[in-house]
Amino acid sequence: MNDQIPDIRRLMREKNTFSVAGHVNPDGDGVGSCLALGMTLAALGKDVKVLLEEYNQKFDVIPGKNLLYKGDWAQLRPEAFFCMDCGAADRLGAARAVLKNAGATVCVDHHTGGTLSADYSLIDPQASSTCELVYELLAPGFGLSFDAARALYAGIVDDTGGFRHGCTGKRTHLIAAELVDKNIPFTDIYNELMERHSPTEAFVFGEALRRTRLLAGGKIALAVLSAGDMAQYGATGQDMGGIAEYLLNIRGVEISALVYEKSPGNAKASLRSKDADVAAVCRGFGGGGHVHAAGCSFEGELADAAGKIAVETERLIHG
Repeated sequence: MNDQIPDIRRLMREKNTFSVAGHVNPDGDGVGSCLALGMTLAALGKDVKVLLEEYNQKFDVIPGKNLLYKGDWAQLRPEAFFCMDCGAADRLGAARAVLKNAGATVCVDHHTGGTLSADYSLIDPQASSTCELVYELLAPGFGLSFDAARALYAGIVDDTGGFRHGCTGKRTHLIAAELVDKNIPFTDIYNELMERHSPTEAFVFGEALRRTRLLAGGKIALAVLSAGDMAQYGATGQDMGGIAEYLLNIRGVEISALVYEKSPGNAKASLRSKDADVAAVCRGFGGGGHVHAAGCSFEGELADAAGKIAVETERLIHG
């Protein structure tokens, strides 16, 4: 573990105003880590503002939404700024302005290839999730409330794909067990994140399957959705979760990719793999993530973005 944990805990005790931010298009780990930290700071009597973009309604299973700040982010000048589950300033979106205005900065993340320079860092690429690191930060020094435990469990479940991804280790399960011991409704949390879907998610999922093709002799599954396909169902990037993971379960597939247009000329790719380092592919296009789960964005034609992903993933397959 990072040897700056004592310094970060001291900062949490000594400072009074905090902003806690996650990356754009928040996932469960980003939401859970931000709100768990926010609730713990609030319980210490601190002035806390959590800065997150609008997120998928399934993450409403995570408590602490009352801490989300709806005012003008650019006006905030906190004594301390926590950047959660995000190792690059440009992935903070509008919260990047708060990072620049903060007195002290802290980065808590488990991704590789981060470029953000903070005063204090808690970074461990071996951790399953940022929520796992937040547990290490909070549990021994501050204790965990029932709601903070719910938030951390949700984040761990979401980022490990329900404890299935390769990033899941013994420590992950031990932490999950400690959180379950708080009598949290772990079954409800798991089902909400892993099993339940909105009608929009279900319909756009089906459209993605119809538009999937196999490459490299069946070792790559690539699904491509245009802005028109998305509009047909009223879908957004928040409705894309789980598609790339599903494609990876096709027999013989080693890499899966979903490439979709968030708007005409603005595409996003989500990659998953069994063994290959798809984070390296995404870093080549300005993105990043985990070895087996990563993403990146493209400006320009959707066909060009899909073509680039096809070329680079085939390069991984063929060595």
